Amino acid sequence: MKALKLEPDEASFFTDLVALDQAETVTARNRAFERVAANRRFRQARRLEGPLFKYLSRWYYPAVRELAGRADFIDDPRWIAGQLLPKITVAQARSALRTLTELGLLVEDASGRLVRGEPSLTTGHEVRSILVPAYHRQMIERAASSIETVPRDERDVSALTVCIRASSVADLKERVHRFREEMLDVCDREEDPERVYQLCIQLFPLSAAPTDDA
Repeated sequence: MKALKLEPDEASFFTDLVALDQAETVTARNRAFERVAANRRFRQARRLEGPLFKYLSRWYYPAVRELAGRADFIDDPRWIAGQLLPKITVAQARSALRTLTELGLLVEDASGRLVRGEPSLTTGHEVRSILVPAYHRQMIERAASSIETVPRDERDVSALTVCIRASSVADLKERVHRFREEMLDVCDREEDPERVYQLCIQLFPLSAAPTDDA
């Protein structure tokens, strides 16, 4: 820390960021993230990205918002808590309702019923480096646990292992982006949705890049 010339509070924040990045278990990651989120510097970044920070800070916030697309949705924390997989607490469901309503992600329709709002959320650089990876970790953990907890006919978990040119990566990423947008468009046009699903897509290297002298 001396080499980095950090002040005590900066050193503490840096240590927590390293712990978050290197945590090997869900419990360790959650504890590290809680310390990072409680830090003054992170709270300052949070204000810069307020709506996005709150929306992605808990995996079940997006899930509750999508749950509101069901015709039988009940804005009761106890009902919501019993609907999600894995189940959340009533207090967590109550917090989700309050947060989503404050952000305009859940709004009242003409009849007073809570439905999904349609605000646009974007992420900036300050929070993206911390918050979005944490969100993806939460969802990837849900995907991993689904192998054991969700019947095969209710999920699709598959993978490809391929060897390609480095120059092909940009094209593959673009194809993934187009596929994601297509899936979002298909799902947005769903009438009378019944169940909340998470679609996770990962593309990452399993070998080192070749060196010039190879």
